[in-house]
Amino acid sequence: MIRRIGVVWLTRDLEELARRLSECGDFKFEIVESVEDYLEINTTFHFEECDNGDNIPSYLHFNGDDSFIPDVPILVLDDDLEGQCLAVDSLEPFTKETSQLIALYAYELNNYHYYYKRANPRMFGLRFGDLPQDKTYLELTRLDCTTNETLEEASDMAKAAGMHATVVEYPIEGGFYERIRIPLELESLRLVRHLNNPPVLVDHLTKTALNLPNGVLSVVRDIQPRFRGDTHDSMDQLAEQDSRFRSAAGYFPYEDSSPFWKSLDSDGPSPVDPMDVDIPVEGNVLIVGAPQLVEGWKKTLFEQSGGKVNAVTWPLWDLGEVSEESVAPILKQGPYRLIIECLVSAVEDRQSLLDALLPSLMPRGMIWAHTLNAAATVTVQVVPEDTCAIGFGGLPPTDNSGSVELMCPASSKRHDLQRAAAMALHLGLTPYEVPDEPGGIGARTLAVLVNSTLFTVREGIVATPTEADAAAKALFNMQESPLQIADQVGLDVIEAVLLGLKALLGEERYRVCPLITMRIESGATGHASGKGFYAK
Repeated sequence: MIRRIGVVWLTRDLEELARRLSECGDFKFEIVESVEDYLEINTTFHFEECDNGDNIPSYLHFNGDDSFIPDVPILVLDDDLEGQCLAVDSLEPFTKETSQLIALYAYELNNYHYYYKRANPRMFGLRFGDLPQDKTYLELTRLDCTTNETLEEASDMAKAAGMHATVVEYPIEGGFYERIRIPLELESLRLVRHLNNPPVLVDHLTKTALNLPNGVLSVVRDIQPRFRGDTHDSMDQLAEQDSRFRSAAGYFPYEDSSPFWKSLDSDGPSPVDPMDVDIPVEGNVLIVGAPQLVEGWKKTLFEQSGGKVNAVTWPLWDLGEVSEESVAPILKQGPYRLIIECLVSAVEDRQSLLDALLPSLMPRGMIWAHTLNAAATVTVQVVPEDTCAIGFGGLPPTDNSGSVELMCPASSKRHDLQRAAAMALHLGLTPYEVPDEPGGIGARTLAVLVNSTLFTVREGIVATPTEADAAAKALFNMQESPLQIADQVGLDVIEAVLLGLKALLGEERYRVCPLITMRIESGATGHASGKGFYAK
């Protein structure tokens, strides 16, 4: 089957889109030639002088002859010629009732208003960009005049071309996909620049936390987008009101030969070296805290140890469930060589829990306190100085790597971190040291991705969480989508990470999406509560 595409004002961006359409899977697209020759005959150019003295066309006006318009199923109009917006009059030939789909290709929000005065129900806005594995996304933007039938037909054509298409409910600065992509890119790059994490470590731990074929930084490098200059400019302007969208392009400019990007090709990050330390190898392991995290770590330890570690578990939603009667059977199964604390609650409640469990810790035993909502330096203040207490990432790995993030509190010694690393290796885990901040690396990037995905729904950019989720999954070639992972770890955990970062760093970009808050208040936190985005 052959479908023909008409392209008017064939600029570099649209030439690339035309090439991709012509190379798509089951359909062969014949690209109608540019109508530059027709424009020279049938239009009048009005020139004005630029700052540099060059004369450029400021707008175009058709002389009333619309015979040049190709008779094709879909016509793509580029709204920008030599950097100048088309005059409203130049759209006259395209505003008549027609069976054609008319896609208005535009990156800048302010360009769309030219079309509102020339309503045609077959018109819609269009953006495109890069996905991993040389795939392409399309944003089909609803204009005031656009009908549902038009968008459905455009979506069907995009899917037939093997492209990931999403309907955007109104024109927005920068684009829908970039509003999901940029916050995660920015967070990953900040973890390198601000906290001195090696790029290869950030790449590995984001791969583990988000269940990616490649880490976030590898995705950024591999799709180093060719058509995001204008988009980044738009997002930078938007960042003046919302710091989530500050462009990360200037952090580490992309060059193949730069040490930053070349480091991603190394064999992987180096685990913590435990040196020659003494740890208890006998005795039970206790995991206490949020039910979904307790279950996840119990399963991880059992699998990574080859079935040798069958941890004692104490699922707790909050400290209100703790009493002398509930603590007694837990203490009776001790003493414990390791206590893993996963309570998603206020720091004061977590400290009270640790204080209650300290008597069950064997000599030379250790405590791992999660850093999801607070740095370990804060949480372990109640632990005696002669007891080994360190922070850990909190989220069980989504793959079979057995990776665990370890944080050294300010009150602990380097020797404590090495002992914790030795314990991790004994349990079949691979320990990596990361800075002591809320969320570590994996949970922090997951929380930012889930938050930015849901904000596009909250702001009415897309109609449903499912649409936003599918787009985010495609953007990073995820094996499971952000909201599927959020169902597993719990929205309460996602909120805890964001609140912890907001409290420590005071940055508005960690503001929790109201959809997260309202779902938690309604009890829809995910699999643990039986209600989530996909858990019913």
